[in-house]
Amino acid sequence: MSFVKSLKSWFGRFFKPDKDTGVPGKKKIGSGFKKNYRVKKNINVGIDFGTSSTKILYRDITENKGSFLDVYENFSELGYSPFCIPSTISLADDKIYFGSLAEKEAHRCWSVRSFKICFVCEVKDTFGCELNNNIFRMSCEENQRKQGARGKFHLGKGDDCKEWFSAKELTTYYLSYIIKIVRDSIDRRYQNSHDLVYTYNICAPIDQFSDEDINKQYEKTFYLAEKVSFFINNGMSVKEIRDIYKKLSSECKIIPGEEERNTFVLPETLASVMSYINSRKATDGLYGIVDIGAGTTDISFFRHSSAVGHVEGIYSARTVFLGMDDLDVAIYEHIVTLLSCPELFSNSEKIQLLQQIRIRKQSSYKQGIKIDLPSDKEFYIEKEIVEKLIASIIGKMRENYIEVWRDAYRKEMRESRWVSFILYVIGGGSKNILIFRSFFEEPSWIVKNVEIRQIDTADSIVNLTKMNSEVEDNAFLLSVAEGLSYHKIDWSRQILPFQIDPLPIRTIRQTRAKEELYPK
Repeated sequence: MSFVKSLKSWFGRFFKPDKDTGVPGKKKIGSGFKKNYRVKKNINVGIDFGTSSTKILYRDITENKGSFLDVYENFSELGYSPFCIPSTISLADDKIYFGSLAEKEAHRCWSVRSFKICFVCEVKDTFGCELNNNIFRMSCEENQRKQGARGKFHLGKGDDCKEWFSAKELTTYYLSYIIKIVRDSIDRRYQNSHDLVYTYNICAPIDQFSDEDINKQYEKTFYLAEKVSFFINNGMSVKEIRDIYKKLSSECKIIPGEEERNTFVLPETLASVMSYINSRKATDGLYGIVDIGAGTTDISFFRHSSAVGHVEGIYSARTVFLGMDDLDVAIYEHIVTLLSCPELFSNSEKIQLLQQIRIRKQSSYKQGIKIDLPSDKEFYIEKEIVEKLIASIIGKMRENYIEVWRDAYRKEMRESRWVSFILYVIGGGSKNILIFRSFFEEPSWIVKNVEIRQIDTADSIVNLTKMNSEVEDNAFLLSVAEGLSYHKIDWSRQILPFQIDPLPIRTIRQTRAKEELYPK
């Protein structure tokens, strides 16, 4: 018996019982090895971090298809356009909230908005004015107002529960929240059927790229935000998020090179260029793009040429810290002047008034704006007053617009090349018809008899998995995010202004001889 047992034991090494049938060598029908193939997908996310709201598009690099997130809610009761996540942070009961939830909690807690501008100023270290409770640029002098405001934010209710936050810290928290909801949304869509590899693009002022120290600050903040995104939740305790922030900040003092990280910072003024050159109507020629946001206006002039591999020569570009928030401040100051009592409102009331003005001016400026004062009284600002206040904002925008155009004209000083100039006006401020029209006035001071053609913004939103009337109606808001959704390697086709030498001024005979090399 011992010999038989040892023999069975020896044969059992080679003929183990099947786990389904229990019989050695006999397999259940349909059983066997099943290979689990997981397709690798490279996802590039474009984050248009705006002063008022944030827009997001992501792109499947392999299929070159852009998509929206499935986390967008109906923000109509909040006053925001579709596809816009409020750039808002609120603090209540020692918990921190972001986006739409922050706006919904704003009535019972302290909220901060427009911190993007203060982050820019903090990074630049332009000046040291302190803003309490984000009264957006209210305490700045006129020269400071052109560049934003640097300071810390005092959040919380009551003297015993106030917290100080730097603009950089708040920006890191908010961007980490955005990255988290992006990643969660895309993971849900693919339901773990693919190995997803993420890269993220975010935009920043173009002058950031001319200063290496400032550039590193932007990249470090975005890199840190991606790390924090794995720990952040909407409504988490302030102490918990601050402990995580301090720990990761100490670990991320030196960020890796571009080949090792997945977060990239790109120029705001060039993002919309990337969107348009990939559009259905991108033809060779000279273009101008004006992106009017809440806190900034981005202006760029470029030549698109398909003859040399779709190279875009950026002739001039500028980010101006001037936007529709300046109109909010002007309206607020007008109300205070008429009421003849500058100390009438508390800081929290000022915050809510500015937000109310920001929302209501978008839909009702044609008939005037009705504001609900904290005293339960209504204050009505006539249409003529609103237009007068807008005119002062338009004047400042056009001054910068003219300067940037003149810089572009120096790169190609031939009027015949500019007569069919194409202008593209986007951003939330472009909804205001007075501002929109002002950019289409003939610039006879630069080019005489110029024909400025307008491009439908819907034509710039291409290669999306879903294209409907709602997307087309809001294309003017989505162009920057769409441009950022293209991988950074595609941006190498763009030649920056400082890399372009002016074209030589030729005689008439030389010009005619070379005309075919420089088509109109």
